[in-house]
Amino acid sequence: IDSLESGRDMEFSAVTAANSLVYSPGEPFNWENNEVTAISGIGLAEEYAVIDKGKWQMLRDLNSTNYDEVRKLLGAAKYGLRIELEDVNGTNFGAFGLEPDGNVTVVSSANPVLYGESKAVLKVKVFR
Repeated sequence: IDSLESGRDMEFSAVTAANSLVYSPGEPFNWENNEVTAISGIGLAEEYAVIDKGKWQMLRDLNSTNYDEVRKLLGAAKYGLRIELEDVNGTNFGAFGLEPDGNVTVVSSANPVLYGESKAVLKVKVFR
C-alpha cells in the first residue's frame, strides 16, 4: 500500500507541476523579473497553454542556481524533477532539472502547448 500511495503522490506532483506551468503565468505575474525569494508560484503561460519564451528561458536559467527552490515552488520538493519542451517533430527547446537515471521510479505528465508558432509538448517528470 505504501508504494501505491507513493506512486499516487508522485503522479499528483507531476500533474500539479505541469498544470501550474502550462495554465498559470505564475505569481507574481512577472516572476521572471524577480529574485527567487519573491516568487510564490512558477508558471509559463502567456495565455492558456501558450508558453511565454521569456519565462521558459528564465526557468531554464534557474536550473543551475535554484533547482531546489523551483522544485518546492512546483510542489515536487520530495522528488527529482525534469521539465522538457519539444515540438511535435521532436525539436528540443531545452530542459530544466536533472535527467533521471535508470534505477529510479519515474512518473510523467505531458501537456500540449504552443511555443511561438510551434505546436509542442511540455513534459514534466518526477522521480525518486
